[in-house]
Amino acid sequence: MVGEPVRVLPGEKPRKSNTCLVGCIGVVLVIMVFTFVAVFVGVYAFSQLREAFTSDAPAPVPQVQYTDQQAQEVQQRLQQFESALGAGAGATLELTPQDLNILLRSDPRSEFLANSVYLDIVDNALTAEVSMPLDMFPGMSGRYLNGSIGMDIDVVNDRLVVSLEKLTVRGREFPGQVLSQFEGELNKGLTEDAEVRKFAQKIESIAVENGQLRVTLKEGA
Repeated sequence: MVGEPVRVLPGEKPRKSNTCLVGCIGVVLVIMVFTFVAVFVGVYAFSQLREAFTSDAPAPVPQVQYTDQQAQEVQQRLQQFESALGAGAGATLELTPQDLNILLRSDPRSEFLANSVYLDIVDNALTAEVSMPLDMFPGMSGRYLNGSIGMDIDVVNDRLVVSLEKLTVRGREFPGQVLSQFEGELNKGLTEDAEVRKFAQKIESIAVENGQLRVTLKEGA
């Protein structure tokens, strides 16, 4: 580890979701992105690195084309899964990258990321292309964080765990020590989130394989 662990933001925890399902599938990814941004800015965006690690223009993020019918179909599957979750019934939800991007853009709680994040599945890992404005950070007005993240999501001992596999900013890949710091802070926030913990305790497995994110509930949980 390099120095002391960094906090996401002083005195703050990652954003919480109002529903366990979206908290896991959608907002967890949002949490990941914002944790990445906040920790990155806090640790690396010193004045001498401002030019090296941030940009004065956003990078193009792939656009997602979908119909209202497609959005309704994804939301319907989510609602059915939530019903099973509330009833303690076994169920499996499978989401393609298209489904994930539709969810990110159609849910009012995350639609502000619509033009800043694109989700994909590459080599059985979730990936996010990110182009985030940094105006909310002092000295970063008009600057953007352009990069990509590769991650894995699992449930270990009834805890949701996100593993950061790769993090690249402006073509520069971050070393494992830095990833470990980021990862530690992210998972600390997830562990402290009561809604995420409650959801994780009902999960049999989470897997990223065959181009899909698959979430399976425990029977009778």
